Amino acid sequence: MPRDCSDVMAAGKSQSGVYIIFSGSNSFEAYCNMNLDGGGWTVIQRRKDGSVDFFRGWNDYRKGFGDLAGEHWLGLQNIHALTASGAYQLRIDFTIFDGRNYYALYDDFSVGRNSLDPEKDGYPLLVSGYSGNAGDRFAYHSGMKFSTKDRDQDRTGDNCANDRKGAWWYFSCANCNLNALYKATGTCDETNAVWYDLGPTRYACLRFVEIKIRPRK
Repeated sequence: MPRDCSDVMAAGKSQSGVYIIFSGSNSFEAYCNMNLDGGGWTVIQRRKDGSVDFFRGWNDYRKGFGDLAGEHWLGLQNIHALTASGAYQLRIDFTIFDGRNYYALYDDFSVGRNSLDPEKDGYPLLVSGYSGNAGDRFAYHSGMKFSTKDRDQDRTGDNCANDRKGAWWYFSCANCNLNALYKATGTCDETNAVWYDLGPTRYACLRFVEIKIRPRK
């Protein structure tokens, strides 16, 4: 029973697609990217055309939503099940509106690590060890709980999720906001899916973003 997409690949499956994985006491479907950088990546988020509404509440973000072969969020409970023990790396790939590609790689990523009740604890993020060409914007959010428009857990007196039209590990508020409103062309703003200072402007629109994890080698 594969625990993640790296196990799927080790079992001889080399084609990207949706597979059933077994992590902890959970079994669920996930999209496996078998092509990029050696393959074996479990995709936890993808935006590519704006077909799925990401401005959603806590229950949707906990369970996951969307089309695993298209735009989707895998779900906080599933991401926790995959990463709670640590030892995972994270890779985010971006294409901005003018077609340029960037990536950010983190050596250590987990959601709710060592948490006995991750739901109560807010699925806190731990991320560190950046490399890549996108700039380190995610480490700013490390240590924060996940916030949605109906569950505000940021460090401000406002509701960052509501103000920024997304759901994320907001601090005060964000240096990246990948679950916000989708827009594919030109200049976006802080309510759009953006990775700050990527490309020619502070808020370059993202035509494509994919977040994925793999056991650290």
